[in-house]
Amino acid sequence: MALVEDTPWCREFLKGYIATPVSEIRFLPKHFWMFPIEMNIYDNKVVYITQRDKEPIGVILEDADIYQAQKALFDSLWNLQK
Repeated sequence: MALVEDTPWCREFLKGYIATPVSEIRFLPKHFWMFPIEMNIYDNKVVYITQRDKEPIGVILEDADIYQAQKALFDSLWNLQK
């Protein structure tokens, strides 16, 4: 499952992924997309990766409370984009 900024570039780039049964992607309007980062949520971990022109920076946090908070936010946004 992925939430992605709704831009023509993202839609074109992800065309091949959208058709696969393994990945479900929902697009967020631009006003939801405020930060230039990628966030991955899995196995009580939250991973943040910067998406800047310079060298990316990544941080992995392993904490059940942080995981639950970020998962709840993700699920809320996911359900808004049905």
